[in-house]
Amino acid sequence: MNYAYIVCSREGSVKSSTKSQRARVEKTKQLILGLKNMLKSLNNNCDCTLLVNTFGIDDDFFKELTSSFSKQIIKYEMSKEEWVGKKMFCKIKRLLEVNFKHGDNVFVLDIDLLIQDDIYKVFEKDFDVCYTTRSQKSRYSINDGVWGFKYNERSNKFLEFYINQMLKPSWVPYVEFRKKFKHKGLNWWCDQDFLCTVYNEKGKLPFECKLLDIGQKYNFLINDKKDITLVGDKEHKILHFRGINLNTILADLEI
Repeated sequence: MNYAYIVCSREGSVKSSTKSQRARVEKTKQLILGLKNMLKSLNNNCDCTLLVNTFGIDDDFFKELTSSFSKQIIKYEMSKEEWVGKKMFCKIKRLLEVNFKHGDNVFVLDIDLLIQDDIYKVFEKDFDVCYTTRSQKSRYSINDGVWGFKYNERSNKFLEFYINQMLKPSWVPYVEFRKKFKHKGLNWWCDQDFLCTVYNEKGKLPFECKLLDIGQKYNFLINDKKDITLVGDKEHKILHFRGINLNTILADLEI
């Protein structure tokens, strides 16, 4: 089976009256619209089951969020203890708790994406775990907004190693990478830092695992409006709208 795994949360009160809280609510509204557009594009191009790891999202709000996705959806819930201060750690940890079967194809996705083709065709290639190098030069070679794996013994070991290193770092290249950029804790960076380290080490892991860079066309980072010409270009399988209002763009393009 094909699976798409995402994480979404709802933090703060929508009834707040302070300026900062109102700004957070407005940002949440934009994220909701963006997620709906992302799921619509996933629904239109891919045959997959959606796995959603949630925090602070009740059933009615969840139905609103996922209304543009018509295929099977499985919801998971995180407790406050799991989520607060450990956002990226619990994102990855959940993957080991899903009852995947041998041969299942899994994409781990951010929610500010536009899917433009059947991304699961890439699983016809020979690999256990895939990731995406950046489309622009960066000190972080990998953007973790799109990566995936074929579920088997080797990819399961990869997930176990991934989680254990985030929790108790001991792999020297990973420890040094985090130290270099002064990254600490389980809330941010720990997940992407691991994938960057795997890439920088040319896949030299303490166990057998076949890795594949599926390239920027599966995670093309949109940095300015000139890149919007790529909307509709199926050669660019996934566009990643970081910091750009995807909702306004798609409305203007009538997509």
